[in-house]
Amino acid sequence: MENQKYTSKGTSMNKHKVPKLATAIARRCQDIKISGLNILDYGGGKFDTATEYLAKFGLKNNIYDPYNRTPEENKAALSVISYDMVMMSNVLNVIAEPGVRNHIIHDAYNHLRIGGVLAIKVYEGNRSGIMTVSEKRGSCQLNKKTSDYIPEVIHVFGERQVTCEYLYGVKIIFATKGDE
Repeated sequence: MENQKYTSKGTSMNKHKVPKLATAIARRCQDIKISGLNILDYGGGKFDTATEYLAKFGLKNNIYDPYNRTPEENKAALSVISYDMVMMSNVLNVIAEPGVRNHIIHDAYNHLRIGGVLAIKVYEGNRSGIMTVSEKRGSCQLNKKTSDYIPEVIHVFGERQVTCEYLYGVKIIFATKGDE
């Protein structure tokens, strides 16, 4: 895997606010009376707000973040190979390299059980498609529309397995791991 020029370490920002993707997933699970899901929060940052929030709904959230978690935490999160769901909240939009994004989507796929779901929310920025860089934070923002990431997800999951929809006002790409 190629290295990331911008590590995205400085983009972990939800210390006091629950990420919108986590709230949408929790509401959906509550509406359809699902609890006990085992979730991998891929690139989940350094704060536990999503984990604490999801636990209130009976959902177990495991955070993996190579830049914001200890090696032990990351090893424990990736030791599970049969997650019900993988969440990526504002992850793909801060990774400049297509090869790294492809690797991450593949890794998410590999950690899902058959029938498991990848849920991706991206911050679209100014939607120009022109990357901006913050040298101070060592980060970038791709400013791409959510729909611009769909081909990358289809490449891994297959066209019939990928949808993009609004869930409680949050635009989310969903990809289901089918039978292999």
